[in-house]
Amino acid sequence: MGSQLDLIKNVADSIKNSHYLVVILHRILWLVENPDLAHLQNSVGGSSSNLNSSNFFEEVYPEFQKIKNKGIPVFCIAGDRTNVNIEYSIEDSIQFIASGMVDYLSDENNYSIVLTYLPETKRLNYEFFPLSELDTISDETTVLGGLENNARLDLNLFPNPVSDQITIQLNEKNHDIIKIEIFSSVGKKLLEASIAGDNDSFSLNLSSQDNGLYYIHISNKNKAQIEKIIVNNSTF
Repeated sequence: MGSQLDLIKNVADSIKNSHYLVVILHRILWLVENPDLAHLQNSVGGSSSNLNSSNFFEEVYPEFQKIKNKGIPVFCIAGDRTNVNIEYSIEDSIQFIASGMVDYLSDENNYSIVLTYLPETKRLNYEFFPLSELDTISDETTVLGGLENNARLDLNLFPNPVSDQITIQLNEKNHDIIKIEIFSSVGKKLLEASIAGDNDSFSLNLSSQDNGLYYIHISNKNKAQIEKIIVNNSTF
């Protein structure tokens, strides 16, 4: 209601060139008074399950339909302590998602939603990942903060996007041993290799990896950097 509803209407009226609209909600408003999802209402947190009524489908949803009719897909992502993962799409293909995360479950049974955007194909994908599989490269990136002037290696990385092999071309001779690590978009280490001090080029085969966003961490004892790479093994 009020300024919040006005904001949604303004976005619906003015949005033009976006590839997607992602709406993040706290309460799972699209669960309320929805006969398709009524059986799940007791499985979510109190701030959603205790709602008896909502104007979402009367006033908010039509605005999202306007956006979808402009050719802009809409993702509605909600979170309010639930022990189930919810995926729901109405005929117009507006996508509703909610992840399951409650304090009494283990990390293996608590899920987050990970979005991956592929700029080359303009596709937005999502997956449910248990917290136990959400490794992080934050510890790795602290290396960058500890380096003087954030020293970087003199190298070229190609091709990017990559369909099979990616090549690291070093522009400095007689370097220290270079460590190479490939991480998924959620920080899970997938591959590891090294470049000997007398080599200036190295290729890594990524053809077995799914399409999506990855991070490559390249470092030696004095320098380090993380680059984004896109794997695209097929044409859409």
